[in-house]
Amino acid sequence: MVISGYVQKNDTRLNSSSARTGGGKLLNKRITDIVAGDIQGLIDNQVPEGKTIEYKEALPSDSDDKFEFLRDVSAFANAVGGDIIYGVSERRDSHGKPTGIPQEIVGLPGANLDAEKLRLEQILRTGIEPKIPVIQMQAVEIDSGTKVLVIRIGDSWQRPHHICFKASPRYYTRTSAGKQPLDYLEIRDAFIQSADLPKRLREFRDQRLATILSGDMLFELPGGPVIALHFLPLEAFRRQNVVELTPFIYGTRVFPTGIGIGGHQRPNLDGVIQYSVGGGEIGRHMYGFTQIFHSGAIEIVDGFTISSDENQIATVALEKSLYLALKSASNCLRDMGMNNYVYLFLSIMNVKGYRLYERGISSRAGLRKEVDRNNLLFPELQLDLAESFEIPHRKLCDQFWQACGANCSLNFDETGKWTA
Repeated sequence: MVISGYVQKNDTRLNSSSARTGGGKLLNKRITDIVAGDIQGLIDNQVPEGKTIEYKEALPSDSDDKFEFLRDVSAFANAVGGDIIYGVSERRDSHGKPTGIPQEIVGLPGANLDAEKLRLEQILRTGIEPKIPVIQMQAVEIDSGTKVLVIRIGDSWQRPHHICFKASPRYYTRTSAGKQPLDYLEIRDAFIQSADLPKRLREFRDQRLATILSGDMLFELPGGPVIALHFLPLEAFRRQNVVELTPFIYGTRVFPTGIGIGGHQRPNLDGVIQYSVGGGEIGRHMYGFTQIFHSGAIEIVDGFTISSDENQIATVALEKSLYLALKSASNCLRDMGMNNYVYLFLSIMNVKGYRLYERGISSRAGLRKEVDRNNLLFPELQLDLAESFEIPHRKLCDQFWQACGANCSLNFDETGKWTA
């Protein structure tokens, strides 16, 4: 649900394992499934405040607390996102100062949380520019009958966000020590990175496609149609991000994959690769591979699923390969510690004149459904690792069918479930 620029998502997940190390979202479940025991678990485990989590005993008022609320939210959005829990008290030191360690659930007795959510949304609409794209609010009922309020701020691709409340604009970010003001150079760099980010993502995809088509790899692809998926995390392009790839090199961590990919793996200059070989001579061609880059970006290339024999595309096989790739890549990125948004690029190359075929689908639809160009470079999708990959999967499938002249994929039911 979109509310005046803010997105209210009820199927958001939060990640508890990374919260314990200060590096991720809060609870590893959909926000609508959070119960009192999950909040109590944070207290029992003494999960401290950090870069992605903060505790508040009471809701902000309309007077003195409003600026503090705007600082908290904008700081999370200008960093990597995070969660604020209202209704949890903190331990205090000998001087009475809060320590950032949760003490107990005190709840928000007497608060009308439906009205409070509307009030807080209004404060955010008028107090922060540009609007933060993704904010979720969820009331969690406690055994005593009162409730706590969880507010999740998404990692923003429109940062930096400034506070425009009773003063000149001010910018904040979030570190492990809490919120901090941005200095001039940090503000300048944030603006430059935000404006340059989409361009750098597309340039990376284009450069990789040029490498794939040129055959400048360990083995050449066998020729014919090629499916390429690129998963590009925001963390990988906003800073000099380096991921530990040793578990992939030694086979102790599972590679993401599509149909027909696997068997061999080795390190290379870009990171580590897993690939399948075959052909008339063993090792003559590489039918597919997964490249994991040092930055955490993932490339899955499939030269197996679309056969070049009859210029036909089996839609179920294609959609299954996309399904496997999305599921396994999402899991892999979360395991690598990626907690935010990923830009997803689908490219299908060398397919001009290929037509859809799946149980006579072309004739059933009444028109010849075929591709009208050689390379299909689909627009990027934003994949939130806290959410299900199934919604992006359907979008990709619909885009592919539309590229062939159909209205949408016929392999989903009315609820959006993939039925193939």
